[in-house]
Amino acid sequence: MKKITRCAIAISIIFSSCTKEPSWSRSFTQPLDSSDPTGVRSGHNIPWYEGMSDEECIKKIKTLDSYDPTKVIFLSPNLYTNGDGEEKTVNLPNPDYMVFPHSINSMASTWSWDYIDEMNELKKEYGSEGMQMFLDKYLQGDSTLGMKLNKNF
Repeated sequence: MKKITRCAIAISIIFSSCTKEPSWSRSFTQPLDSSDPTGVRSGHNIPWYEGMSDEECIKKIKTLDSYDPTKVIFLSPNLYTNGDGEEKTVNLPNPDYMVFPHSINSMASTWSWDYIDEMNELKKEYGSEGMQMFLDKYLQGDSTLGMKLNKNF
């Protein structure tokens, strides 16, 4: 009986000391109205793993029933986990899939109001050069798809 109890205790210690890796997801949206792509959008999540490229995300999205091939796809640069509060962002998000600055994650430290404020300050102080400074710093020098679709930026 002592051996069974000891084995049960040992097994419970082993299993209780194992930590589950967080599972990550990434959200994507598509416009409800094709004539207003940066307006109201419908969103969904896909599973995401470390090192997954934006192109892999797009391929996965295109296999979903909710995907509409007649509309653009926007990927969020922010990643979401199963509730442990950890914050993570995609390294070097592809601006060709971003709706920023038309949508931000106000609860995150990246791609939030701070980024909008920084972009507006640089634009105000340096004009188009300031905007390019922002793009160079965060987006490999390229405008986001949201900026390209809405010429106000």
